[in-house]
Amino acid sequence: MNSRLLILSMILLCSISIVSAAVNLVVTAPTAGTNMTGQYGISFTFDNNANVTIEFYNGTGWQTINTSTNATGAPYTYTFDTTAYADAVNYEINITVTNYSNATDIETSNIANLGIDNTAPSVNLLNSSGTTTNQTPTINFNYTDSIAPTANCTLYFDGTDYGTNSSTDNNTNSAIVVNTTLADGAYTVYVNCTDSVGLVGQSSSITVTVDTTGPIITELASGSITSSQATITWTTNEDANSTVLYGVTTALGNREGAAAYTTGHSINLNGLSARTLYYYNVTSCDQLGFCNTSAQGQFTTATASGGGGGGGGSPPGLSAEPTRVTLWQYGRYSFQGTDRKVHDIRISSMTETSVTFLISSSPVEVTLNLGESVNIDLTQDGEPEFYIELLSIDRQSVDFNLGLPPEDEEVIEGIPVVEEEETSPEPEVVPEPEPAPEPAPPVEEPAPVVEPEPEEESSKAWVGIVIVLVAAFIAFLVWAVKTEKIGMK
Repeated sequence: MNSRLLILSMILLCSISIVSAAVNLVVTAPTAGTNMTGQYGISFTFDNNANVTIEFYNGTGWQTINTSTNATGAPYTYTFDTTAYADAVNYEINITVTNYSNATDIETSNIANLGIDNTAPSVNLLNSSGTTTNQTPTINFNYTDSIAPTANCTLYFDGTDYGTNSSTDNNTNSAIVVNTTLADGAYTVYVNCTDSVGLVGQSSSITVTVDTTGPIITELASGSITSSQATITWTTNEDANSTVLYGVTTALGNREGAAAYTTGHSINLNGLSARTLYYYNVTSCDQLGFCNTSAQGQFTTATASGGGGGGGGSPPGLSAEPTRVTLWQYGRYSFQGTDRKVHDIRISSMTETSVTFLISSSPVEVTLNLGESVNIDLTQDGEPEFYIELLSIDRQSVDFNLGLPPEDEEVIEGIPVVEEEETSPEPEVVPEPEPAPEPAPPVEEPAPVVEPEPEEESSKAWVGIVIVLVAAFIAFLVWAVKTEKIGMK
């Protein structure tokens, strides 16, 4: 009986001893070699209630950063402010847990080789801004970081991911090739690098222009045409030089140009022959040597002015002999009108058989079918300043004649002219002077007062009276002379 009680007592003591010794400390964060940043969470678990002490080795000595009495460990967490310490990799954390019911039940865990990293990588692009013909260019860069040996770096064109290097080495020149064919255009380019604690560093930006085509030519027009000169103008969507080929046949043969790179182009053609049809086209090349050439246009020079003195004549672009103009769909033609003002003609709309022109100086819109012409009166004074005749329509251009309006046959109203024989009648047919007053009654008639043009009718009546009186006076003189001669006899 006594032996049984002894055995049961020993079993009970062993059980109590085993329960009180089971602290079982398990650290979940950090682990050895971890880089910590910002407000870092230290986390671990243990059994039973316990007293907790957390110590931090700052490189020169240990310091207690947290203590807790009779704590539970399911789990135990502590937020550690790493920003109070310099970025480095020589730190340690020591965690001690003591069983609250048994001071001899102690477990300790040391976590070494810890780093603190609160600085993002510094990223540096090795390329400069520029233009390339490569539609999958390579961007060179490097990054530096005091802690992270590698980083995940991503290349961006206009904010879009165009390639990644997930294991970019610290302080080493690296490259990322664009992984998609780029369209022509200008792009804003930069690289982001993310270190092991999630801090992101971004490089400065550069501009990379991809160019594989020649300039786009628009607004091609001929203008300021005289008998010996013309100006060819056009625009391009990028800086380019300027060349005009021209001649009296479609083979062209003559050349004028400018080497300067610009988007607005204007070339003067001099020494042209008067009243001559010229053909021309233009070419522009960008700084990479890509070129574009326009379709062929044409214009007709004005008739040369007559001799004497150099002034006068029709203003540039207008003459009695019409100028043939080729106008492109999105171009403009400028000329000087008879009012000495500059006017622009543009195409407002066009079909296969008709064109609507916009004279922007007024503005006035005129629609013409093929072969039609119209006089344009900008000042609305009844006297047109110029006329337009539609000659032909191409897919992107039209040809028309432009000149001074042809003279119209107009009837100018005024006082009628009396024939000379009626104003000088022969004396023999004139009666006695007494009938002279007889024409006066028509003047007394009230009808001219109520007619739409009373002044004109009254004027005619007075002219008649004057003629009759003059005739009567002449007859009287003839009669007097004859009478005097008879008396002398």
